[in-house]
Amino acid sequence: MRSLFALGLIAVLVTVGCKKSQPITAATTSTPPPAAPAAPNPGNTNYQAGGGAVQNVRQAGRRTVALNDLHNLGLAIKQVETLDGRMPDKARIIEEVKTYPNIPAAINEGVIILTGTMNSGGLWAYEVDANRVGGLVLVGGVARRAEATEVQQLLAQQ
Repeated sequence: MRSLFALGLIAVLVTVGCKKSQPITAATTSTPPPAAPAAPNPGNTNYQAGGGAVQNVRQAGRRTVALNDLHNLGLAIKQVETLDGRMPDKARIIEEVKTYPNIPAAINEGVIILTGTMNSGGLWAYEVDANRVGGLVLVGGVARRAEATEVQQLLAQQ
């Protein structure tokens, strides 16, 4: 009985088939469209090809710390702007960020450049050399990456 059932099942499977032997149509033989060029990755524009994995990881860590410092600087400037009712000048910003661990040293060493803008939507600060090679900027209280041409345009609007 079992063998008869097994033969019946095999007969059904053979007659149904798997339909793999379908004829090739024109749609499947056409060449695929060319792949779009890869967009540049704005999160890692300082990647050093051939610089080694350790070097690139350290650079990514430095960028993360710098982005966090600019974010905290933006929060401090917004707080002063809310308290005073106007954008603070450079001296007031430096006075406000004295309690932050990294920001005063970065400003004093020239790693972060304060623009002294009085426009709340303008360029508040940027990373050294960002106007030449791109880097981190603080625009309207938002820390982000920017290309050199964008930084130059923002500086021209001051």
